[in-house]
Amino acid sequence: MTNPKTQTKRKRGRPPLSAAKKMQRSKAAQAARMTHRALRAKLALLKASFREKLKLAEQEAYQKALEKVVKIEHKKMEANYEALAVAKAKFSSKKSVKRTLMTKGRGKPAQLNIMKKGMRKRGRPRKMK
Repeated sequence: MTNPKTQTKRKRGRPPLSAAKKMQRSKAAQAARMTHRALRAKLALLKASFREKLKLAEQEAYQKALEKVVKIEHKKMEANYEALAVAKAKFSSKKSVKRTLMTKGRGKPAQLNIMKKGMRKRGRPRKMK
């Protein structure tokens, strides 16, 4: 006996793609790969140029900072040199005042000072020619 209520088997899922559809999809995928590759290359190029610009900017900033430091150090050295010159002038004027006082106090003219100048207290003796 035949059963009228039996179900016929149906295919599930998508029907198979036609050759034209397959070719279209593969071409689209290939085009996507090519554009992706081009974008990656462009990105790498941009990164490289950015790194180069960054290096240059860092070098310029370092150079400017170095120039500022050199200027400051130069000013400090000049100030120290001027202070040293002033101190030397003060010291030499004090010495000359002492010398004049010594010559005034004694009847002999600055014979003592001449002896002191010729004689060194410390260090190596002077070369005699």
